[in-house]
Amino acid sequence: MSENTTNQITLTAEQLVNIVGHAATQEQLDNVRRELDAKIDKLDERLSAKIERVDGKIDTLKNWMLGMGFTVLVSAVAATAFIVSRLPPQ
Repeated sequence: MSENTTNQITLTAEQLVNIVGHAATQEQLDNVRRELDAKIDKLDERLSAKIERVDGKIDTLKNWMLGMGFTVLVSAVAATAFIVSRLPPQ
């Protein structure tokens, strides 16, 4: 009977709880990791959509600024031409 006892491993209650607790914790960590990955992917999609909208707004503002700059330049040239045309001949 001593041969049978040497082939067996005896665990204390605390060791058994630690082993089972660790396995449950690992499974819980895997579940939490999967949930966080899904949330990160969802937030990444939303962030990408917001970045695209901001890029569109920046492009629109850039076009408005170019248009306004061109308008101011043409207005300045026209005003200068008008003033020069009103000057008395010398």
